[in-house]
Amino acid sequence: MAYHKIKGTKKAWITWAVLTALTVPAYAASADGAADGSAVTMKDVVVTATRTEADVKMVPNTVEVITADDIEKLGVTDVYSALRLADNVQIMNTSTGFGHRISMRGMSSDSTLILINGQRTAIEDTETTQNLLALDRINVHNIERIEIIRGAASAQYGSDALAGVINIITKKSTGKPSVTVGATTGTTNMSNYYHIDLGRQGKFSSTFDMNFSKDRQWTEHEVSGLPVKNLQGPKQSYNFSGTYELGENKNLNLDLGYYKDKLSGDWSHKEYNLGAWGGIVRLQDAKLETERRDASLSLTGKTKKDDYMVRTFYSKLDKFRFLPYTALAKEYGETNKYSIWGIEAKNSHKVNGDHTLTYGTEYDRYDVDGVNFGKDGDNGKNLNTYAAYIQDEWLLGDKWEIIPAVRYDHHSEFGS
Repeated sequence: MAYHKIKGTKKAWITWAVLTALTVPAYAASADGAADGSAVTMKDVVVTATRTEADVKMVPNTVEVITADDIEKLGVTDVYSALRLADNVQIMNTSTGFGHRISMRGMSSDSTLILINGQRTAIEDTETTQNLLALDRINVHNIERIEIIRGAASAQYGSDALAGVINIITKKSTGKPSVTVGATTGTTNMSNYYHIDLGRQGKFSSTFDMNFSKDRQWTEHEVSGLPVKNLQGPKQSYNFSGTYELGENKNLNLDLGYYKDKLSGDWSHKEYNLGAWGGIVRLQDAKLETERRDASLSLTGKTKKDDYMVRTFYSKLDKFRFLPYTALAKEYGETNKYSIWGIEAKNSHKVNGDHTLTYGTEYDRYDVDGVNFGKDGDNGKNLNTYAAYIQDEWLLGDKWEIIPAVRYDHHSEFGS
């Protein structure tokens, strides 16, 4: 059962979802690329589709995994380039010259849920800006794999996942100290990156990543007679991931992140004729400055029958924007601030070899402050959401798996 919110209204739909999958034997390819008829022996596992470790061929969704090796072989310089080769995922440049729109199965960009290590981060949340710049702020060189789930995943993740889920899983320590230094350059950007695996010291292991990049000016076109360039400038990001072993298969995990950019477009030589409304106006430079901080603390553990996780996280995004063709009357630009704090808990209990019960609960608090929000002079809004879900993975023989799932959401603005 999934709860779907409709932006701009206070209506809600309740839908029941029972996912069934017919699976068939998979076959591996031989070295020359032809199918050799032998069954796949290596188990490809994803965690996003059902919130549990699941064999790809047994998941009742269309699943695609892009690994770190795939990213390296492609030679991509950003996350969007890696996703362009995914099936049924469209990446489109915006008419305003910055950011990208993501469309899965033909749905709008705000119907796709983007997660980092299974959790939400602070992003723009209006219908036209949600996910617009979310992937621009991720260090592609720190990605272990990208799990793409196409099709509705609302029973597991809520109404943000109507089109599907993109879960970006970052690199963790291998337990052995190492340093990786690299540089990339392409049409749209250039970067140099550093991955430091600090290895294992006693019960503690950790990694530290840095990325310094610069977006290039690579396109210029007109929208309604106004000149539009993509924004260019420097970006930097820092990520720390540490794990402390509390016991056998029981870990305390800390993840910290910091991102900053300062982008601009040189439009000062352009003029726009306002006609009778004000004559000729000389456009100023476009500007976009963003700063984001992320923190996450989680407890994970496994026993013979249970696989559990408890996590709390916080993410804050400060954004200043000045686009002269949309803000001629806003001489000083606009500043918006977004933050999300959440706590969640989940457990997967193996009833027997063919029967796994997964249940959990979530609470999120969104705080938004800025010129684009609120009404009647109120420039901010505070939203609270809590949810509970339960699903049953039931394997019937070696070809059928049935996953009934029920979810309840309560949203402070849209109701239950």
